[in-house]
Amino acid sequence: MYDVLVVDDEVHIVEGITKMVDWERCGTKCKDQAYHGQMALEMIESERPRIVITDIKMPGLNGLELIEKTYYFFPEVQFIVLSGHDDFAYAKQAMKYGVKHYLLKPCNEQKIEEALRQVVMDLQEKEKVQEYIDQITPKAKEQQVRELLLNSASFDHGLLKTASRNEKFRIICSEILSKDAHTERRKLKQLMDKQFADSTSFYASAIVSGKVIVVISDCPEQHLQGVIRTSNKEWEVQVESAVISVISQVSRIERLAIEYNKVLEAFSYRFYMNSKSRVILYHELTSAAVTKFDQQQVIWEYENMIEVVRAMDINNVKRAMHKFFHVLSTSKFSDRFILMKCKSLLWSVSFRSSHDEKEELLTTINGIDAIERDVMKVEEYMMEHVMKVVRENSLTKNHLVREIIAYTEQHLQDQSLSLLRVAKEVFFMNPDYLGKVFKREMGMNYTNYLMERRMEMAMEYMNTDRKVFEVAEEVGFGNNPRYFSQIFKRYTGSTPTEYKKEERV
Repeated sequence: MYDVLVVDDEVHIVEGITKMVDWERCGTKCKDQAYHGQMALEMIESERPRIVITDIKMPGLNGLELIEKTYYFFPEVQFIVLSGHDDFAYAKQAMKYGVKHYLLKPCNEQKIEEALRQVVMDLQEKEKVQEYIDQITPKAKEQQVRELLLNSASFDHGLLKTASRNEKFRIICSEILSKDAHTERRKLKQLMDKQFADSTSFYASAIVSGKVIVVISDCPEQHLQGVIRTSNKEWEVQVESAVISVISQVSRIERLAIEYNKVLEAFSYRFYMNSKSRVILYHELTSAAVTKFDQQQVIWEYENMIEVVRAMDINNVKRAMHKFFHVLSTSKFSDRFILMKCKSLLWSVSFRSSHDEKEELLTTINGIDAIERDVMKVEEYMMEHVMKVVRENSLTKNHLVREIIAYTEQHLQDQSLSLLRVAKEVFFMNPDYLGKVFKREMGMNYTNYLMERRMEMAMEYMNTDRKVFEVAEEVGFGNNPRYFSQIFKRYTGSTPTEYKKEERV
């Protein structure tokens, strides 16, 4: 038997419904009556009826407001609306909060009983689903969740056959921001199982690809966020690590694999989630898509930053880097894009470094993937390593070497550029002496420096629409693109064509 609450501001209507309906034959029991919305809400909170029959127009808290508040705080309660208003706007508003039965006054007991029987059937079906789920062993249940999300489950198998095709579901995907995440995921899953135990009619969870996944029947976003925040706060107290949780959009069960992939994609924006526990709605995270203007602006700021760093301009490097990361922080670029740009910046710095500095920077580049996924943390990391090199270089490079570097920058496209030419035609000095000065200050001979600068410039040009032979010409290889391709692969590990494809991914 399911308890029913009858709500109407007209006492004779409440008494009439209470007496004329055959509650027992409908599988229900009329337990309570309320005469206005606030009274009904208090009874729902204290008595927890499964079904509420309510009028719409009541003083104070009206029927629609009662339905809305109950929907957010007690989503398991089912409503039948009994109203004298033949207005589709009312019905539409009620349906928004899951109401399936909207009856018009005057209404006989047969229509009320029919609506009650349908609600009871829905409740019984949901209970059978949960009973089936509860009987599955935990390991088997996790395997079925994996099959469901990885799109390898047939529609007559496992969890799929327990759900109505019209029922809607959500996925909650949680990731622990900790180096020990692999040992802590099972604990987080148990905590979330505990939090969600009585909050919905359908619940299943698993650990999939390093994340705790919850499949849950649809309930209000506000309610879901509240439960997850409670879980995450308890987790932070117990384990002292943060958790990022992303809630998917609503979907039928056979389309959950698609929603799962979307949620995974959302985690590629972790740089914008900072290092604190957060609950994020998928549609909120992806609504601020990167525009062409965002892309162009970040390219402008990146090129300006590279130019300042290349010149070892200690007075402007910090400002240019901060401006670049500010643009990143106000848009939504993927992890891959941000890491690629950071590595490229570090490569630019390495070309200006001594041998020992270069070895240290190579370690820095290799370690960048382990940075905490937070734009501010990445900026701090990059600022520390780039400024260290810039400070050391600004103190050690003498004026002559700076002039050589400046001249080289202006003539990279010239195929005949060499130390011999620079020494005799520009500085009128002995090439051997000039070569020793350059190597002492730069940690490499001029020929190697020139080649590295050309490769650095070539990598930048690969981000444009230039063809390979055009890039070869612009970085001083003349009409010899084959030789350019060989040198490019030696420096980057990829052919020019392969590199362009990787940059576009």
